Order: sequence, then structure tokens, then C-alpha cells
Amino acid sequence: MAFAIGAMFIVRPHMAGLMVTAIAIAALVDSNASLIKKVLLGIGAAGVAAALVPFALRYAGVGEVVDVESLTEYIDKRQSYNTEGGGGVDIASMSLPLQLFTYLFRPLLFEARSVFGLAAALDNLILLGLFLFGGMALLRGRKTGLGENRVFLWAYALGAWLILSMTTANLGIALRQKWMFAPMLIFLFISVIGRKRSA
Repeated sequence: MAFAIGAMFIVRPHMAGLMVTAIAIAALVDSNASLIKKVLLGIGAAGVAAALVPFALRYAGVGEVVDVESLTEYIDKRQSYNTEGGGGVDIASMSLPLQLFTYLFRPLLFEARSVFGLAAALDNLILLGLFLFGGMALLRGRKTGLGENRVFLWAYALGAWLILSMTTANLGIALRQKWMFAPMLIFLFISVIGRKRSA
């Protein structure tokens, strides 16, 4: 994980900060970890996050002073970027659920205007199918015994999806960006499809 965070920090420092946050969440809710281990991991993750997050925010363009107003202004500004061209969408007028859907699953088949658009739409259709079948399997209580840290995977993937969907107003950019977390979601859903319900 240290190598993964370091590699991510070189190209996407804000995502590296999110990875550290996800590790801290996973450590705090791990039922198998002792209290001492949770405290040590929590302190270590908080220390790394304290060093990474300010740098990541400056890298992203939020600035030195971070409060609700400055974050709101930053999100509003980001929602107006890259809206021109064929892939531009007006996410500022969308609700959060629609922003999340737009970011991960559009363009849809009927929105394809070229061969590349059709390829992207087919890709998104497969993703949507995995989400539907995997979501139903999770609602039925299906689990895996693969030993993966699902809390970390969920925390990172959902956090990245939320942040990126609120700040990306271009489907072409979203098609590339989402592969920073989509493989985790794909694994989480595929791993429970077809498995037996947990006891």
C-alpha cells in the first residue's frame, strides 16, 4: 500500500490522500484488529493524511484556506470547466444522484454519435449491468471468502466516485478518470454475483 500510495501521489496527489483516508476508515472498523492496532494505524494514517491533503488541495486548485465556502466555490468553478465540445454536460443543474450516474454510465447507447462513442456506450452498458446484478446480490446478503479488505475498497471507490462526479463536466474526461476506481467496484460486484447467501 505504501508503494501504491507513493505511485499515486506522483500523478494524482488528491487520490493518494483519498487512499490514505480509506485505509484509516478500514483500520477503524476492522473487527479483527486490536484497539492498539487501530489506534496506531489511525494515528499513522492521520499523520500521512495531514501531510498529503493540504498538498493535494493546492494541487487541485482549492488553495491554502479550506472551508465550506471555498470548497463550494471550487466545485462550482470545476463544474463549468470543459463543458464545450461533444463530451460536455451541464452537471451544475443536476442532482447528486444524476451526477453520479452521468459520470459512471454515460454516454448511453442512444447518445453515441461515433464509433468511439458507441464503444464507450457498450463499455458503460456492461458496467451498468454489473452494478444491477451485483447490487441485487449484495441486497440478498451474498458475501465472499476471498480475504479482501472490502471496507477499504468501498471507502476509496465511493469517495473517488463522489468527488470526481461533482467536479467533472466532460464525459470524455470521465471515461478516462473513472478507471482510477472502477476496477474496485467491478471486483466488488463480480465477487458476489452467483455466490450463495451468507449464513
